[in-house]
Amino acid sequence: MDQIYREYSEKYKHILHYAGIMKKENVLFENQEIIVLKDVKDYQDFDYSYFENCEIEKSCIYHKITYALAVLKKVENGIIVDQMKTVGWLNTVLDQHYSAYKTDLWYLHKGNWDKCYLEEHYDFLSAIEVYFYLFGKEETFRLLEDKNQEMEHSLKIIEELIKQYQKECQDDQYALLKHFLVLIFSQQLEKIEVEHKEIVFQLLKEIIELKSIVLPLLLLCDFYQKDFDEEWATISKEVDRNYLKEQIAYIPFTESEDYLDLNITDVLVYKDKIEKIPVGLMKYFNNLKEVYDDLKEKLSFNQSLLEVERIILLMEKDYQLYPFESFVSELKIHYSKEYFILMKLLEIVMKDCQEAKLGRETVKLTLSLMMNQKLRLKIFGF
Repeated sequence: MDQIYREYSEKYKHILHYAGIMKKENVLFENQEIIVLKDVKDYQDFDYSYFENCEIEKSCIYHKITYALAVLKKVENGIIVDQMKTVGWLNTVLDQHYSAYKTDLWYLHKGNWDKCYLEEHYDFLSAIEVYFYLFGKEETFRLLEDKNQEMEHSLKIIEELIKQYQKECQDDQYALLKHFLVLIFSQQLEKIEVEHKEIVFQLLKEIIELKSIVLPLLLLCDFYQKDFDEEWATISKEVDRNYLKEQIAYIPFTESEDYLDLNITDVLVYKDKIEKIPVGLMKYFNNLKEVYDDLKEKLSFNQSLLEVERIILLMEKDYQLYPFESFVSELKIHYSKEYFILMKLLEIVMKDCQEAKLGRETVKLTLSLMMNQKLRLKIFGF
């Protein structure tokens, strides 16, 4: 249980990290306290939304993340969900390949069914299984007339073969036909002596090509007036419902800016794939590099961190922007002329933005560049 808790805890913290949910904390820098943003260490201890610049109780993103965490629990346990975008984002930030469906489809209720699921949320065959279960044979055939006439034709052939087999046999053959389904979908089908083997062979061939145990069982239950739930309960543990089926519908990866409705400038600090950064932003960053090179030529290195402290406090006062704790630690440990010039460059950007009334977004963009180590290395070389 402790291991499961730790695994979930680490995943939760990872999700909170990429959603910009953080802990705001006062720390002593040199002579004064500054506010830094810390990654969540305990996934229940956070108070600030970095992307929205607000306390957690005012955060819209946090409500979305709460939902994503609930979806994570479901997909981890193989429970069906219908939120492809959420699952796609979880797959992106956790480097996973969760599916929108895994085990059972019978959790859906009639009142919640939506035909759009046929295109958006499940592989088509699984959706038709649910549709047949909820609305019956005739409704399913009517739907398939528009959606997939080939599947409709296949189901009608299976239904006709069931009728034909029963007509040729004297006894009730339901149990035998159900047994064949179990043999196929538990991969135990062997040579069996049976009456009217031509009909049976054709029936099994159609079922295998259809790749579904649920639809033939529903047809059997409809023909023999059996209760599907009761019949399914007797075989569900013996069979693999997805055997032969096209496994796990593809779910596209979803980037944080798409899932959380943010601009790339908001999430820049977390961007790993820097080759995908827009040309316009790269042009701005290269312009900053020119200013940086000029400053490096003209300014002498001030070895005191007091100047850095002053710039951080100024940014906090004028723009309500706070550095990440990891960046502040890096500044202290590796403080050099390069970092000093970097902070002086940030001060110039803040001053220019005030004069041009550009607001905090440009300052935030510049700070994000500086805190993204991979991107900073590409632009500034360290």
